[in-house]
Amino acid sequence: MSTRRTSSIRVSVLLLGTALCQLAQGAGSWDLLEKVEVDSQGVFVDNLFTGKSAESLPSVRLAAAPAWGENRVLSRADVSLLLASVAPNIATNLAGADQVRITRRAEKLTDKELIKQLTEKLMPTRDAERDGELELRLTGQWKPVSVPADNYELRILDKPATGLAPSFMVRFQILSGQESIGTYAVSLAAHLYRQVWVARYPVKAGTTLDKADLVQERRDVINNMREPAWSGQSPNPAFRAKGPLMAGAVVYGPQDGSGGVEL
Repeated sequence: MSTRRTSSIRVSVLLLGTALCQLAQGAGSWDLLEKVEVDSQGVFVDNLFTGKSAESLPSVRLAAAPAWGENRVLSRADVSLLLASVAPNIATNLAGADQVRITRRAEKLTDKELIKQLTEKLMPTRDAERDGELELRLTGQWKPVSVPADNYELRILDKPATGLAPSFMVRFQILSGQESIGTYAVSLAAHLYRQVWVARYPVKAGTTLDKADLVQERRDVINNMREPAWSGQSPNPAFRAKGPLMAGAVVYGPQDGSGGVEL
């Protein structure tokens, strides 16, 4: 633990001790809440109370957060014992609810957010496709699921071994730290758009690219993932068409001048 973090914790504990002393001397009250939501970091003093005297409570951790999907119930006496463990020898006289029910703070994973995260996870890593724009769409219904509001991630478990395709299924797990929130599978439709070179008119085999009539267009190249589109900056005479190109054909081939360019 860093020196700065240790010092911060010590200051918070001292502030808590001061607040408990004021409470014991009758300076206001801390009213225990009936229900609270916490994040994965734990249950903190300032989570549990309301009231004017509790507004400036320091953020001191009292207990571990409940596991995802579970709740923890603490009586007023339980809370007093936890406070005593942090600031011993100081009597407390708490008010409010007889007990507090603690659950994890949650939010809904919507279809829009799911697509965003799957797109980040499934974007091709090969250099030739990194500059592309992956567009995914769910082909089935997605019922929003509850996930931790503070910390979760998607881990891909299964995807097509041959790479992206116009339609495929992916299986993934939602994790929060070491906790598994659930495992799910969805069917997707995909497009991968790139700026590629296209022949505006037919090109004969052997023609150097500087002599061919080529133009850059935004095209979906998801059906040709095994052979990357040629990504030259301009039609270079060092490249030749190995075969004839029809009008409208995308120019595919190696990314340097050693092997020429072919459809």
